[in-house]
This record gives sequence, C-alpha cells and structure tokens, in this order.
Amino acid sequence: MNQLLDDLIKVMTLERLEMNLFRGQSRDIGSPQVFGGQVLGQALVAATATAEDRVVHSLHAYFLRRGDFNSPIVYEVDRALDGKHFSSRRVVAIQHGRQIFNMSASFQMPETGIDHQISIPDVPAPESLPDLESYYRDMADRLPAAARRILEQKRPFEFRPVHAPDFLRREKSPPHKHIWFRAVDRLALRVRFPLARHRAQAARHFHDFSQTGDCQRRPCDVVSSQRARR
Repeated sequence: MNQLLDDLIKVMTLERLEMNLFRGQSRDIGSPQVFGGQVLGQALVAATATAEDRVVHSLHAYFLRRGDFNSPIVYEVDRALDGKHFSSRRVVAIQHGRQIFNMSASFQMPETGIDHQISIPDVPAPESLPDLESYYRDMADRLPAAARRILEQKRPFEFRPVHAPDFLRREKSPPHKHIWFRAVDRLALRVRFPLARHRAQAARHFHDFSQTGDCQRRPCDVVSSQRARR
C-alpha cells in the first residue's frame, strides 16, 4: 500500500482504553493546530467502534478549541441510545483536560427501503482534468509561506477539480464546486478496520482538504463526485 495512505490509516486507528474511551495520535500537516478532518474522522471511528454492524447516516459537530498535534487526543463516547434499528452516539474529544470538539451521530442497521440521491452533475471525466497539485506548483511562489506549508504536503488522496482554483482571487463565485477524487492506492481491508471505517476516515479527510483555501474566503457548500478504487 502507498505509504501516505498507510500512515493515514494508522492515524485513524485508535487505541481503546476502556469500553467507551479511545486515544488517538495526530499528524503534522504544516498547520499550527491539529487538522480538523483528523479530529472529526477519529471521533467518527470511535463512535463506529461502539455501534458495530450499524452505519452512520448523519452527524453534527462543533470544533471548540485548537488541537495540539504534539499530544494525544482522548475520545469519550456516550452510548445515548441503542434501539432496534437506530443507535445514537455523542463523542467528546479531550486534550490537556479541556474539550476541543464534540459530535453527535446517528447510526442505522443496514436494511432495504427508500433509496434516493442527487444525480451526478454533467462534468468532464477525471482523466481529462489536471491534478490539483499542478495548480499549486504554478502559483507557489505567490502564496504566503503558511499556505505553502499546507498545500505542499503530500496527500493520500488525488484531487481533480472541474474548475481551476485560484487561491489569490478575491472575486465572489458560486458557493459550490465539483471535484473528482480517489485514494492514491487501494484501501487494504484490515482486521478490525472494516470498510465502513475506511469510508469514514476518507470522507472526513477529503472534506477539509477540498475546502482548503475556498472556505477561508467565503462560506461554501462542497458538491463532490468520486470514483473510488475498490
């Protein structure tokens, strides 16, 4: 497996301290604080570990304080409800004795029922689009040093935006974007790390990476498409 992807999976693999208590380590991506997608991903992994055989279908989270990537983060899971079809979980992330994040999530037993989703937008195929890194390279010398440290980090995902990003542009633009993305290698299904948790950590990391830059300038709603390696 690709080393970057393997490192990501290791970060998303938590140490179980008690039945509802987990500890996770952090990865420095060049920012002064812990990567938000990492905290959200680890919290979701912790919640998923207490809701076996059920799939998350909704969550709501708050980032309360900056995280310190030099210290571990403890995740405390509250098993609020285990019903016949649904489970509810609340997760609190604690570091240096203070809450830095909390999340509520709902899980459901896999079952047949109404199935619907938005149709895939009419966009060019990913093979016809340049990788996001090529845009960084073209404007790296014009970006602030702090932005370069984050954007130059090698990533375990490949992104191909439909519209060319311009990190220096100040004009208003529509609050959505289309991005093809996939992992740089196949995700190995490890014992005690099922596909559901692979999807969770991939989606959480993609969410923050895809919004880097754009949401620093304006509120945005990311509409994304993906072709996953299976």
